Amino acid sequence: MLAGGVAAASMVIAGTEVLNGAVFQVASAGDPNLNHALYDVANDLFFASGFGFAAFFAGAAVGVRVTGGLPSAMAPAALVVALVNLVGGVGFFAKSGFFAIGGAFGFIGPLVTLLWILAASIVMVRPVPMARSGTA
Repeated sequence: MLAGGVAAASMVIAGTEVLNGAVFQVASAGDPNLNHALYDVANDLFFASGFGFAAFFAGAAVGVRVTGGLPSAMAPAALVVALVNLVGGVGFFAKSGFFAIGGAFGFIGPLVTLLWILAASIVMVRPVPMARSGTA
């Protein structure tokens, strides 16, 4: 789980750095082919982060199921998020359409990932209800 999270975060940071370099440094050179190539490299790094996120969320599902540290519904939800992140790898091969760079699926993967993290965060900061004792 930790290795998947580190790999995913590393790929997202690398993709952001390549994209920032293309926008703020290379764009002024006026070479559209280089700009397009760097844009594709950045997006491929974002696609690759899905595999790390899939490992992270699969590990989270196992952790939730084994420890019971989060509500049991979080485990299957984590598996769904892992699957969505795995399916995002189709973007490596798609040249146009739903899964391609700029396609609608590029918004779905990050959205479900962030929603699961938000739900887990809310669950973790909620106060734990006090158990009622049988004596009054």
